[in-house]
Amino acid sequence: MEVFRKRMYRYVAILICGLMVNIFVASLLLAKWDASVYPGNLYAGPIYLGNMTRAGALHKLQDYNTAASLSIDCIVGQDIYQLKLMDLGVKLDAKATIEKIDSQIGRWSLLEHSLKRGKKLMIPPIWEYDYDRLRQSLNNLAVSKFKEPVDAGVMLVGDCLLHRSEQYGAQIIPDLAVDSLIATLNEDQLKVVLPEKTISPNITRSQITNIEELLSVQAVPIGSKYQAASEASWAVPGRIVLPGKSIPIDLMLDASAENGQELVANWQEALSRAAEEAGLVYKVTDQELLNPTDQPVALFITRDKELGLIRIYGTQKNSEPKITISRTFRPLLTSSATAGEPEKSMSGEIIYRHRFVDGQLRATERLEYSAVAASGHKTGINGITPSKHK
Repeated sequence: MEVFRKRMYRYVAILICGLMVNIFVASLLLAKWDASVYPGNLYAGPIYLGNMTRAGALHKLQDYNTAASLSIDCIVGQDIYQLKLMDLGVKLDAKATIEKIDSQIGRWSLLEHSLKRGKKLMIPPIWEYDYDRLRQSLNNLAVSKFKEPVDAGVMLVGDCLLHRSEQYGAQIIPDLAVDSLIATLNEDQLKVVLPEKTISPNITRSQITNIEELLSVQAVPIGSKYQAASEASWAVPGRIVLPGKSIPIDLMLDASAENGQELVANWQEALSRAAEEAGLVYKVTDQELLNPTDQPVALFITRDKELGLIRIYGTQKNSEPKITISRTFRPLLTSSATAGEPEKSMSGEIIYRHRFVDGQLRATERLEYSAVAASGHKTGINGITPSKHK
């Protein structure tokens, strides 16, 4: 039994010695092979250099097709843009990269020549930077991908208000983007998050949340020379006037046209009346609407058949009557003055303004221009012929 045990120890010792000799010989042969041909699992960044001679690897790194294929993914917000490194002024330093690879492989022990083949071997390449070109490229990207902030606003859908929330803008910061991209490449990464700055809108939803009630409304003739841009069929955007601020108003009217001066005067008078009723000031000489109150308002100028409607929405004071408008064939409040009015066809539909106090209808005013006024003969201020029914 003792003799058998000694034989087993001898066999194991011989086996271990043989294995160590084989590993040593294999490592020696691999080291000699690595001195002329790179390991099969070698990458210089994204470029595969496995089983290539140094001359072949150097040629591949210097090849134009290799350089043209290299790109980096730039993450901007929720978007990813793939940019060519060549276009950014970034290229491989082929000679320095080969020297770096040789330096690392040259420090391997005999055993490491065997062990390093167990997984993908990544050695970061050496990059050359044209800093001026890189800055210009990222500045161009910042300009092209600039995201404008969108102010909160109020939309008029029919006669109903719809509030729209603000949207924040964003812009790439070119100088920081250059530093981030260089640091990412030096860490052997080809995906970088470009730093951005947030741009706040001028008007936020919280500032206009109290714009809910109709403060004033005036009707004016449109005229054949009215050059207003076409409006969206489903909604009309209002122009917000914050407290203490003013906005310019361009009516786009041709004063030199026939009856142009009268048309301009009608619009100016209507704007002044609407502003005064809402507690605002319309500066005729400057063509500006000033809001001296402590609450924001929204101005709407819309077209309704042959009438223009000027409406100002804001915060209704408790002591003031509530105003609404309707498009009906007869006023909501009947009286002897309206009983004899003929019913209008759809083409002759009339717009009425109604005033309510404590929920009770107190007055109705017809916002309409008579045929006499339309022909140029004035019947009332600037041709307005209102019908009030109380």
